[in-house]
Amino acid sequence: MSAGEGERDRRLKECLASIEAQTLGGVEAVVADSSAGVGAARNEGARRAVGEFLVFLDAGERVPPYAFGAMAEGLRASGSDFATAAPPGSTAGPVRGTHVTERPALLADRSAAGRMWRRSFWETAGLSFPEGVAHGDMRVVVPAHFLASAVDVLDEPLLLGPDPAAAGSAAPEELFALVRATASAVAEIAGAEARAAWDAEALSADLADALRRTEEADEASRRAFTEIANSYIDTVDPRVFQRLPVIDRLKWYLVRRHMHDELLRVLAFEREAGPEGLHADALAVRHGTRWYVDYPFLDDPLAEVPQAIYRLTGEIDVQQRAESARWEDGRLVVSGRLHMGFLPPDSRFRQYLRARAVNPGTGAKARVRIRPRKANAFELPRGAVTTRRDWGGYELSIDPRDLRANDVWRPGEWTVELWAVNRSTTRRATLAWPDPGAASRPGPHEAEPGVWIRPEWRGEDGLRLVVDTPRVRITGSGFTGEGAGTVLELTGTAAPDVPGSAVLRLTRRPGDVFHEVEMERDLAPGLFTARVPAELLLDGFAARRAAPGGPAASELWDVHVADGARVEYRVAVEGEGVGGRARVAEDRTVGLEPDGPGWALLRAGVERPLISGAEWKEGELRVSGPFAAPERAAELVLTDTATGERGTVPVAVDGDGFSAVLPTAPDEAPADGRYALSMVLAVDGASEERPVDVDPALLESLPFAGTTSGRPFALDAGGPAEPLFTAGPEALP
Repeated sequence: MSAGEGERDRRLKECLASIEAQTLGGVEAVVADSSAGVGAARNEGARRAVGEFLVFLDAGERVPPYAFGAMAEGLRASGSDFATAAPPGSTAGPVRGTHVTERPALLADRSAAGRMWRRSFWETAGLSFPEGVAHGDMRVVVPAHFLASAVDVLDEPLLLGPDPAAAGSAAPEELFALVRATASAVAEIAGAEARAAWDAEALSADLADALRRTEEADEASRRAFTEIANSYIDTVDPRVFQRLPVIDRLKWYLVRRHMHDELLRVLAFEREAGPEGLHADALAVRHGTRWYVDYPFLDDPLAEVPQAIYRLTGEIDVQQRAESARWEDGRLVVSGRLHMGFLPPDSRFRQYLRARAVNPGTGAKARVRIRPRKANAFELPRGAVTTRRDWGGYELSIDPRDLRANDVWRPGEWTVELWAVNRSTTRRATLAWPDPGAASRPGPHEAEPGVWIRPEWRGEDGLRLVVDTPRVRITGSGFTGEGAGTVLELTGTAAPDVPGSAVLRLTRRPGDVFHEVEMERDLAPGLFTARVPAELLLDGFAARRAAPGGPAASELWDVHVADGARVEYRVAVEGEGVGGRARVAEDRTVGLEPDGPGWALLRAGVERPLISGAEWKEGELRVSGPFAAPERAAELVLTDTATGERGTVPVAVDGDGFSAVLPTAPDEAPADGRYALSMVLAVDGASEERPVDVDPALLESLPFAGTTSGRPFALDAGGPAEPLFTAGPEALP
């Protein structure tokens, strides 16, 4: 056996092992020879498969243990035709039953690997992979989005390892051929408008990436690329280019005109400015009633680039970051910064803001107070000492009483819409993008007895204000038994209209498995008790943790009320001191905790260090907390959330707790930024990394800030449990 064959066998075994580790039962693996190409092998596998769903994997790929179960359970519940992962760079939460016409970002979904297809849809739609093509996934996946009646989008990783659908690595001839074939298929399925959407996506993504790479190519290669590109552009509706960002529109214009020297200058300008600079530092220029962006060759008579190429349309959008979210005198107060791309709010009267709360279900609207304030320019750290300040700051105040209908509280969700007017240009956006830390975790608020407002940040979908009236609540918890026989006992209240047949449904994230636990009811006072065996939550945990993509330390379970096949609503935790964790075996714990908005979560896994104390002493920031583990060598790991770079500091572990000094001294402190915390332990002669939690009792005192040698530092939490160490101006309020 050659070295190459041995490597292929190893990768295939790893792929099959990850399939065997799936929590979904009844998985059939069909192994097909790829000597005739990936497309032919996949098509042969699809013909031989007999199951309800199809998943395509190559030998170099692996899947997390939850992937198949989460996709299958979701498809069975939604009836969608296939399940996919959120496109790269997307922060939208999971959604069932959506469509590419509702979420155009799905046009960025290129890969067939790791997705789950309903086999009946695959066959009815007549789908198959192109054969003899190395990067043919987009030719299948993009048209399938238009053929499908609905799709599920998961925000969990569905694939580990290399993705063969990375068409950007294809040679230009192959890439343009794939894009063109995909465009023709989309046009045939969904018409000219759908094709235009795809052409715009390809020109600003796959093809734009390929164009950037020509900056490093030789002259002959650039000219060859130009010829291939123009043969494709000949087929594109000219109006498509008006949908592109100006920088892409400019580059493709230069390609179209064979202006290679000018193209190289624009490519260099784009590279040096970077994505943030293109949007934040470039300014808009007004000619008449229209806005144009000051990119290379604007109004340069020698370059002869039409002014219309630089016209701003969709790029004048709202950019925002919420930097604080807190309850004050019964109101939710959110402050942050906001500006419109290319139009800085450089004076008090340049930018006007207004806001309102909107109930998407009923269409009801409520006015929200908002006022502008002076702040650092949008791209700068909020705490930096600088002269670059403008009127992009804002503070809005939401009164929960305004979310009632005719003075009556009704369960539902509200969003917050922002309207910005700058130089007679108006844009609207949903309040979104909180900074890590306190802004990302405003807690629940009881607006009046039995009525809770639960703020939730949902990625691109923005802030949701959930009006929650009491039905079922967990108001107490405890543990009975010991060791493997430990039982987590949940007590609470249930409204009289909750059916006697209702149960608590525990769903393991990301949705692959659920268990139902009986609610023992005492109807007269409206109380219930539910007993959750620890072994129910920990069953198979060790195997899942050992599998690629398995849990780093623990698994989370959401708690809902279900009646028969219907999942009715989530269950919240109410009352101070409710929750906690218990050790049920050596290095295994289970427990109850609230998430940020106060919904109940069960956590099961290995022992996790818990930061319960923080103090500044003689210029040092010391953290400490309980950690019931044998004394062992340990280090605290600081991971830069922006770059992934890591550093370590020593930890003292004594079997009952731990302590560590975070690096704030001038010769030890990390660069400005935010750092996630974890702990590396020496276990059985090997190292093992575990996340570190923040004690819920400590959250109210965070951020815990101080300075060393004039430089600010802070301990905060990026969520209800995840500690965050901040160095530099971002640590300032």
